[in-house]
Amino acid sequence: MVYLDTGALLALYVAEAATARVRARVLRLVAGEGAISAWTTLEFASAIAGRVRAGDVTDRDGREAVQALRHLADASFVQLTPIQSDFEAAQMLVEQFRSGLRAGDGLYLAIAHRVSARVFTLDRVMEKAARALGLDTDDSVRGGE
Repeated sequence: MVYLDTGALLALYVAEAATARVRARVLRLVAGEGAISAWTTLEFASAIAGRVRAGDVTDRDGREAVQALRHLADASFVQLTPIQSDFEAAQMLVEQFRSGLRAGDGLYLAIAHRVSARVFTLDRVMEKAARALGLDTDDSVRGGE
């Protein structure tokens, strides 16, 4: 199982340097191999909203991106539900103050750890923390960066 973080999914719908590599990697996932959580879709909508407010994305394109992610998630991804122990583990991770992890990052890693998933992220801080937890990361999207 590959647990995709919001930053990687955002690159599917908003042009970024890693967009082509992320799309290629997501297309190689077989149905049910990719996973997201309810937090992922919430954080994605929030990130899109920020891009709309900044003028990087139109309202219409923002709504279409959120709908497209919902469709992709329903059709292709395992949808994980955070449980109480995930929040407790995330709290402990975030309390490692020098790790640089934010609340959402800690929750991603706690969920990935619980289900023994590889972590798919463009975030180097999260990638480093994942490896420190003994989680595998999906390096294919880095493309030698």
